[in-house]
Amino acid sequence: MKRLVVVLFAFFAMVLLTHRAEAVNIDKDQNEEIVKTDSLRILTLTECYKLAIENSTISKKNNANNNISINDKKEAFSVFVPSVSLNGYTSYQSDVIGLDLPNIDAPRKGNYSITLDLEQVIYDGGAASKKKDIITSDFKAETLKLDIAKLGLKDKVASLYLGMSLLKQNEKVLDLNIEILVRNLKKMKNLFENGAGQKSDYLQLQSELLKADQSLNKIKSDEIKVAEMLSVLLGKSISAEYKYLLPSDDFNFIGTSQRPEYDYYDVQGKIIDENIKLLQSKNLPKFSFFATGGNGLPGLNLLNRSPDWYYKAGLKLSVPLTGWKSTRYKKLSLDSHKSLISDSEKDFSLSNEIQISSAKNMILKYRNMIYFDKKIVAIKKELADIEEAKLQRGIITSSEYITELNKYKESMLSQKLNEIKLIQSIINYKSAVGLN
Repeated sequence: MKRLVVVLFAFFAMVLLTHRAEAVNIDKDQNEEIVKTDSLRILTLTECYKLAIENSTISKKNNANNNISINDKKEAFSVFVPSVSLNGYTSYQSDVIGLDLPNIDAPRKGNYSITLDLEQVIYDGGAASKKKDIITSDFKAETLKLDIAKLGLKDKVASLYLGMSLLKQNEKVLDLNIEILVRNLKKMKNLFENGAGQKSDYLQLQSELLKADQSLNKIKSDEIKVAEMLSVLLGKSISAEYKYLLPSDDFNFIGTSQRPEYDYYDVQGKIIDENIKLLQSKNLPKFSFFATGGNGLPGLNLLNRSPDWYYKAGLKLSVPLTGWKSTRYKKLSLDSHKSLISDSEKDFSLSNEIQISSAKNMILKYRNMIYFDKKIVAIKKELADIEEAKLQRGIITSSEYITELNKYKESMLSQKLNEIKLIQSIINYKSAVGLN
């Protein structure tokens, strides 16, 4: 009976452990699947640009500027909408004109008037049209400012994206380095256990492997940090496990810069010219139609002592005669503003030319460095392979081998760094010429 109980207990324990193991394996498989899915997700720089712009306030600002422009234009032309108002007054005066005529009474001392007044502008000197032109140019200037902001945002995104790409490249180099160390560590362990190798060589390789693992963990930690910063800019959760594809380094230099700042300065100068035209329109004649009608005491007939209905209509001409002096000073001020804009454009143009020239030289520099990097890496790999064979035959110590292996690793890291710097220089060039 006791043996039966023990057997049953052992059976149920085995079943329980089996289910537990299966559950652990399922969770492990699921976690591996998640990591695998993340690692298969490709995130391009172009996609990052798109997400960052969508997450920023640039689109909202553009829509707001468009609404402002539309409403301001309507307001500018509202001057041609007939102006209608209801007016009234009442008063009492101490004396009136005395008329010593038969059958004609003197006017009343108390009087009132209630009128409906209408005024329609016929010609405003072209002011409304000039205001419309200014509003259109203002909207274009605000749009160009947002275009400039987009380029600045793209520069931030590119910096983080390339930072992540560099970490990924360094991770690959360290993975290869660790793979080489693990392979040699196993061989040295076998040699040591069989009495054909030194324990110090084995420990030296083990220490170097731990250093490589430590560096790899630091890189992974930095990747998570950069991914979090990217997530903030893009407004979307970004995983460090994604694949980050470097943009192509195949492109051609262009002749002239297409930065939006040039158009922005041109529009600013145009706004000054349009403001001068608006200023000049204030001294032009203005025509309007007016009409008024109502009831008053007296009406239009001042000798009628009874309330009376009346109306009148006509054309009104207004010609400014004394505003030329303030207009002149204002024009001088606007001319000075235009001169400042022209100087700012020249300063920007000079700075932009230096930026383009610098980026172009850096592209040529890193292309040349990468050419030599590839040759150096090939030589360092061959030397590391030779030293590895010597280590396995016991000709050199592990310290000597590690020195050569680290030179190989450093040459690969240098090449990867220069490749990233080349892409960064290309992006800087495209940003400088307005193609980013």
